[in-house]
Amino acid sequence: MCDQIPSISRFSCYSFSEISTQSNVGDVFFDIIGEVVGMSQITEKDCSGQKSKMLDIQLKDLSDTIMECTLWGNHVEDVYTYVTKKTAGPIILLGSLMRIKKFNGKVSVQNSRFSTKFFLDGDLSEIAEFKKQ
Repeated sequence: MCDQIPSISRFSCYSFSEISTQSNVGDVFFDIIGEVVGMSQITEKDCSGQKSKMLDIQLKDLSDTIMECTLWGNHVEDVYTYVTKKTAGPIILLGSLMRIKKFNGKVSVQNSRFSTKFFLDGDLSEIAEFKKQ
């Protein structure tokens, strides 16, 4: 029996400096949180013979470190529409179960094909705390 259910976050967000030092790029899933500070246009790429939508965004964490983030598939339209329609205030993105990508020596993050979930400015305590700081 438990007198009180503990308040435990379901997310374990990494700082962007921690992410850039990871070496197991293919085997690591992690959570991130940051302010959307830049975004490209939606493009379409050929991935293993199938067309997939792609969107590059830039996120800034609390230490002002910028991380490149590539979104694929179904997440592209949702994030792009939300960011382009929001008229005021910062946009905070929390990405759960993201992956590291290393290309030409540069580290970035991207969503996993089936497991990543995104939360944009939602009513999550992690997003509220990030906005306060």
